Amino acid sequence: MLTAVLEVRRPRFAQGDREVRELLEQALTHCDGVAAHAFLVRARRLVGVDARKPVAPNALNHWWEEIGVYIDRHLEARINVERLAAISGHSVSHFHRLFRERSGIAPGTYIRQRRVRRAQELMRMPKARLVDVALECGFADQAHLSRVFRQVVGMNPRAWRVACSHFERIDG
Repeated sequence: MLTAVLEVRRPRFAQGDREVRELLEQALTHCDGVAAHAFLVRARRLVGVDARKPVAPNALNHWWEEIGVYIDRHLEARINVERLAAISGHSVSHFHRLFRERSGIAPGTYIRQRRVRRAQELMRMPKARLVDVALECGFADQAHLSRVFRQVVGMNPRAWRVACSHFERIDG
C-alpha cells in the first residue's frame, strides 16, 4: 500500500530519472559544446520541458545573473553564501531556499560545479598543469580538484583530459 502511495506522489519524470541523470552527466562531461547542448535538450524533453521555450521569467531574475557573474569572477577565492545572500538582498536561509528553487541544487553544489566547468576549460590547454588549474579555480590543491572533479564529472581529471584529446583529434 505504501509503495502505491509513493508511486502516485512521484513526479511524472521519475521513471526516466536514471536516463535524465545519464544525459545530464554526458552533457557535463562532453567536450563538444554542440553535443553537450543536444544532451541537455534530450534531458529537458524527458522531464516534459519544451526545450524550445525559455523558462518563464520570475522575480529572481534581477539578482540571478548578478550571482552568476559574481561566482564566475571569484572562483579562485572563497565564496561564502552570506555574500551571495547579501547580493540577492535576502537572508541566508531565504537565499538558500530561493536558490534551490531556481537551480534545483544548493549554492555550494552550484559553486563546485562552476569550478569544475572552469577547470575543464583550462584543462583543454595541453600545457596547463593540474596544480595551477586547481589553484586558479579555487581548490585548495590538486588532490582537492581531483576529488571534486570525480564527484561532479564521474572520472578523474587525467581521464577526462585524455578523453577530450581523443574527441578533439577525431573532430579536428
